[in-house]
Amino acid sequence: MTKLVACMAVVGVISCSASHDPAPAPGPAPTLTFQQTSDAALQTLQTVFYQDGFWNLCTPNRCGILTYDDFDWGADSLTAALYLRWSIDKDASIPPMMTQLAANSATYGTCTAASCPSWSDVPLWDSIAASHEHLVIGTSDTVQRAQEAFNYVDTATQFALGACPDIDYQLPAGDTTQLKTLESDSNYIKAALLLYQITGTGTYLTKAQTKYASARKYFLDPSVPLYTVFVIDDGKSCAQIPARFYASVNGNMIWNGIALAAATSTSTYLDDAIATAKAVNQYLADASGVFADLQTDDDVVEPLIEAMDQLATVQNQSFASDWLKTNATAMAAARTASGAYGRFFDGPAPQGQVSEWQA
Repeated sequence: MTKLVACMAVVGVISCSASHDPAPAPGPAPTLTFQQTSDAALQTLQTVFYQDGFWNLCTPNRCGILTYDDFDWGADSLTAALYLRWSIDKDASIPPMMTQLAANSATYGTCTAASCPSWSDVPLWDSIAASHEHLVIGTSDTVQRAQEAFNYVDTATQFALGACPDIDYQLPAGDTTQLKTLESDSNYIKAALLLYQITGTGTYLTKAQTKYASARKYFLDPSVPLYTVFVIDDGKSCAQIPARFYASVNGNMIWNGIALAAATSTSTYLDDAIATAKAVNQYLADASGVFADLQTDDDVVEPLIEAMDQLATVQNQSFASDWLKTNATAMAAARTASGAYGRFFDGPAPQGQVSEWQA
């Protein structure tokens, strides 16, 4: 029986050598290119996490009160990963999946004092997912759902309150937490920008610019160009919970800066994005230069991958390309037997369940 005993990363490939008992004659070591590891990851999405238009919350066993879902950041980030792969290789197997996901996605009405059933960040994740679905399958209903999910927050009476009403509470009227999260506001910006790109409606761009300025005012760390995820608004003042540097919100803000620069020809947005991405590279890595998401086990990293990809491929930023290759190399050897990736990019491979947030 073959035992995998060593994996050596080289530029462009992951070379893995194996030992046998008894040992065979020496031969060439098998190699996995980045394309092959991407193909394997797509297969894992399709066969391990995807199920008839839904995403499994965990593998290999059930977790939480639901077995599968098609809303909020865990599921929507898997949809985003599927979109990112399609944007590169146009796989014929992906549009049917997106059609099923679109059919099962959540719908939204309005948020008022009388009825406001959703937190503010959830419909904005869902709006982005609907826009990603639209970019693949091009149906009018996906645009409508993206708009309705965005409008749920944009027209709400229960989120833009408190001492700093230009950023949104996560829970209606702040509830008992008084928490405002950049999960809501960074996704608001991204959802608006995607709708602007799809529809050409200028008001979406204006809304994105206004919210971007507010996000930088309240969530940008005073010492490094990274964004903390939480602000507490007690109705009298607004205070950061410092240095809670989630991959999701920093990735969103990098992507937002790139998209705003492209839409407005204003270079300062791109400067912001590059500064944050370089800070991710400098401050949020382990000794090997591999991204370390240490602050929460349900942070999703797909927005950061997506943003670094934009910097590498569209903006020709070599540090972003190096970051992607370094992290992809580390991740290739940190997978379960089913192919699922765990929370830590450089392993070890998880021994128990893997959630959709981690994957």
